[in-house]
Amino acid sequence: MSWKPTRRTFIAGAAAAGVGALNYSPGSAKSLGGPADLVVAQGPDAAANARAAVAEFGGIGAFVSPGDLVGVSINAMGSIAAAHTDLNLLRAVVELCREAGAREVRVLSWLEHDRMSYNRLNEKVPETGAVFHEVDQGNPDLWREIEVPRGKFLKKIRMMKALWEPDVYFTLPVCKHHGVANFTGCLKLALATTIREDNRKYIHQEKSLYLEQCIADLNTAVRPPDLIIMDAMKVLATNGPRGPGKIVDVGKIIVGTDKVAIDAYCIPFIGRDPVTSIQIQEAAELGLGEKDPSKLSVREIQAG
Repeated sequence: MSWKPTRRTFIAGAAAAGVGALNYSPGSAKSLGGPADLVVAQGPDAAANARAAVAEFGGIGAFVSPGDLVGVSINAMGSIAAAHTDLNLLRAVVELCREAGAREVRVLSWLEHDRMSYNRLNEKVPETGAVFHEVDQGNPDLWREIEVPRGKFLKKIRMMKALWEPDVYFTLPVCKHHGVANFTGCLKLALATTIREDNRKYIHQEKSLYLEQCIADLNTAVRPPDLIIMDAMKVLATNGPRGPGKIVDVGKIIVGTDKVAIDAYCIPFIGRDPVTSIQIQEAAELGLGEKDPSKLSVREIQAG
């Protein structure tokens, strides 16, 4: 394993504290000046937003060094634009990494059938300058079993070994509704690193409580991203994860290192309060980040 920790931090804050009704909207988060917990760039272009937000957060050089192999996870579920990570966002991230001297940007995936991809993903990703790295579900040598000692429901899971190969690891989740887990964001994207057989056997149950708790559990064991760049440009607010459904034109890219905080900031875009999200609340209870958006320093900028 070659990966090294960089600027990644997690905000424990009041993770164990209860939260009352927030009646929260994203604009109510505090902007305190100085280093921000989250940077939010708004504008019509995902690439411009990403560049502006990353620059404001400290620049890509705070994470990527010359010669680094950069691993990236994206959300690839669904064929409509709001259901998957914007490829223009991915292209911008690849360009930033190249500008910092990265030798390769590798998109990690385990696609195995059509509903898990959108329009020839393996062909489109290389158009962004990234390498599409598909991990074969049928090859046991490419997967490692991970214990989840802090998990309440989830106790073990097989994850792709490729997750630990890059020097730097980024995630580019998309903000959207999910029919069982209620919300897809940073925390749920971790499922994309697990083998489908275990994913279905141990995690995807019919009850939302079980699935959402397993999402929180999984995030205690998965490799944490060095940087998160959340796609909230067009948000699928209903009938997720594949749609079609109601699409909200939010036009935002959110950058940070705290998965819980970013999910708590973004879930109102689908009409939910973070206090009602089991995965967000349980992840915070496990010490994975800040669940109360009012305690975050958020810097909002216009891009483009």
